[in-house]
Amino acid sequence: MRSFLFGLSSGLIFLTAGLMIDSNHFILTAVGIIGIGSLLVSGLLTGAFIDGDRIRANFANENKQERSKRINISMNLFLFGLPNLIAGILLVIL
Repeated sequence: MRSFLFGLSSGLIFLTAGLMIDSNHFILTAVGIIGIGSLLVSGLLTGAFIDGDRIRANFANENKQERSKRINISMNLFLFGLPNLIAGILLVIL
């Protein structure tokens, strides 16, 4: 939950800064890199981009603690990146 609040606060800060300045290209780029980058890293950690055979091999080689830690980090990155991505979309629309 803290990661979502951090992402929400950073997204709101970037959104406010983007709306206050005349040229918001830099802010849009920063928010986009943060949002898309954290979502991509989250997908890599969960194994969303790999084949089923590789997922089974990874599942067999890691214990429950390591898997839980990896999924927790992935979820925190996703929750941090989502508000930033939404702020970027709002900057494009507004």
